[in-house]
Amino acid sequence: MYLHVRGSDGFRMKTVSQRLWVAPPIEDPDRSQSAVSPFLNSFPLGNDHSLLFNGLTGAIDILDRAEHGRLIAMTWTEAQDDERAYLYSRGYLARPDVEARLQDDLIQRAKADAGRHGITFFLSPTNYCSMGCRYCLEGQVPKTKQKRAMNQEQVDAAWNAMASICEQTGKSISYLTLFGGEPLQEFTVESVQAILEGAAARSVKVLIFTNGLSMDRFAPLLERHRDDILAVHTTVDGPEPYHNSLRGYGDAYGRVSHAVNRLLEHRLPVMIRTNLTKANINEIPALKQSYLDRGWWDNPLVTFELSPITNHGDASALDGMELPHHQFASTFYQLVTRDPSCLKFRHIGLFSHLHYLYDQLGVLPFDHDDLGFSSVLPRIHACSANAQTGYALCADGTIHHCNEDSGDAEFSVGTFWPEFQIDAGRSGPWVARTVDTLAACGHCSYRFVCAGGCSRHALRKYNDLAQPVCESVRQDFQHTIEALQVPIRAKWGLA
Repeated sequence: MYLHVRGSDGFRMKTVSQRLWVAPPIEDPDRSQSAVSPFLNSFPLGNDHSLLFNGLTGAIDILDRAEHGRLIAMTWTEAQDDERAYLYSRGYLARPDVEARLQDDLIQRAKADAGRHGITFFLSPTNYCSMGCRYCLEGQVPKTKQKRAMNQEQVDAAWNAMASICEQTGKSISYLTLFGGEPLQEFTVESVQAILEGAAARSVKVLIFTNGLSMDRFAPLLERHRDDILAVHTTVDGPEPYHNSLRGYGDAYGRVSHAVNRLLEHRLPVMIRTNLTKANINEIPALKQSYLDRGWWDNPLVTFELSPITNHGDASALDGMELPHHQFASTFYQLVTRDPSCLKFRHIGLFSHLHYLYDQLGVLPFDHDDLGFSSVLPRIHACSANAQTGYALCADGTIHHCNEDSGDAEFSVGTFWPEFQIDAGRSGPWVARTVDTLAACGHCSYRFVCAGGCSRHALRKYNDLAQPVCESVRQDFQHTIEALQVPIRAKWGLA
């Protein structure tokens, strides 16, 4: 329903978001000094309405377009009493000093929330991989590494280092991810067994990333640790020719399909991810059909995920493959309107920050518990690498904040073997990087959505973590609202 305010010239607004990120104080004797907030962003909804978004409070409202110009130029004295109260409560009219306090409050709450999250450790029994996938998030580093696995002494040192990091940060282990390189290879069997035994002894759950080439060798071992394994995570990127073209391995599609079947024979949980690009974004229905044909779609042991290809600074092979989030999101939304069963694909990665618009506007709901640390809004950390909720320990004994740097010693922040040490000079800038410390973000109305962009990308592009890497957040919001005109107008009863 419209919010009707007093007077024939009063605003007619629809309240979209009920819960605010931060709320202006109700009792403020100096509200008369308020002016239009610099966090106000507005978008046209046809020719007769505007959608308002406040990047500090998280408020979303729909306003008659005829009133939009009056709001943008409004001063406190020009507003009527009930207009003032509502616009102030949503953060559209604000005093700079009040907004500064609200920002401080938001930042402190976000830091406290990060402090309550456990740590996901990425542990690489080897940093070598023979495949050389075109879009590998580690670039070509895995193919250049030695075919060498961690020994028992190094595995023990890794567990001791994880305990020390938890003690230093006051956190606990959330879960362990077996990473690489490719963790499951013939020469890593003893290393993987030692890691799994260590996890079982510590009651730590394990997520395993693999290309599946050596599954015949590993399935029996993994079955013995079934109770310790969250899932075995592998990738199917589309029809067989396309999948093989990305992998640099002739029968990669057949081998990964065989691996999934072997895991299911051993009653092991499997997560199948599809990395989406311009080339395969429209192949999702075909993927679903292939999963139905193989008996995977309705198997309770199998979950499915769609994830966008992203370039975080040094993967020139990705040029031309990427799409902005708004295109991934709108394509998937159009798909699920035709086939709601496709919601079985875990899809938060396609939406990222845009989930807030889809969810709050009532177009596509999201489960808050399923969003993950880096997607929940508002945010001040670009990802877990800045919040001390993610660390990567590599086979060469190095420690990294970002798992995408695995195997690249140049960007390490410490070692766990032959001795444990964190280099404060290298680690400090990662941990200190919150959006309020980035001077270039100081006047951006989307800073609590973007959080300054990818730290790894900033390091690769500028060699400076104090620099932001601006994502296309503003454009993503604009294009999303343009694409959702029809469902928004239908949902909110706009003439």
